[in-house]
Amino acid sequence: MAEANKWTAHALHRPPGDEMSHAPLLVLLHGYGSHEADLFSLAEGLPARYRIVSLRAPYTTAWGGFAWYPLEWGPQGLKSDVMAARDTVVRLNSALEALEAQWDAPPGQTILLGFSQGAIVSLAMALGLPDRYAFVLAYSGYWDGGLLPLQRGMRDPFLFLAHGRLDDVVPFDRHEQSKTLLREQGLELHCFEADYGHGIPPEALRAAAHLLNVF
Repeated sequence: MAEANKWTAHALHRPPGDEMSHAPLLVLLHGYGSHEADLFSLAEGLPARYRIVSLRAPYTTAWGGFAWYPLEWGPQGLKSDVMAARDTVVRLNSALEALEAQWDAPPGQTILLGFSQGAIVSLAMALGLPDRYAFVLAYSGYWDGGLLPLQRGMRDPFLFLAHGRLDDVVPFDRHEQSKTLLREQGLELHCFEADYGHGIPPEALRAAAHLLNVF
């Protein structure tokens, strides 16, 4: 439990409407260099039947924000610390298992909503840990099979990928490549694409909320 507390000590929490018992978790994972409050405002636009938790990433960045794993800029471009990323996925999964138990949330029904680096981690968890996560909402991210290999379980997670064609941080090409790779694996995707940059515009959030309402 101490390990789980370390990962959830700074969590922001929105209870489900009417404090519903056995409400599924919807976990928010922020982007590189940000913090747990960044995505928490999205909770207002998400269905009341979920218990929403926004977490802080474990690594600090040079300018005071937080990251799910370190990034290094070098002559060959941007490089991810893959070993640290894999460790994050394993430890974060354990922390979420503890939260499910703490709030009596149904296991296997937890939803991940990630932005940028948080989206990359969300996809790795949902696709690399069979039957652990029901739905992943990935904004301005991409599938990185180097973090965890895709593993199939009894059911595939529901996937929603949103990306701006004008994104100058995570190029739209990465999104297109992810769509191709995931569809080649027979996974069904729901995508939102429009002319915006690196962010979550209101219409992209509404598209996700609609899917959550019918999920």
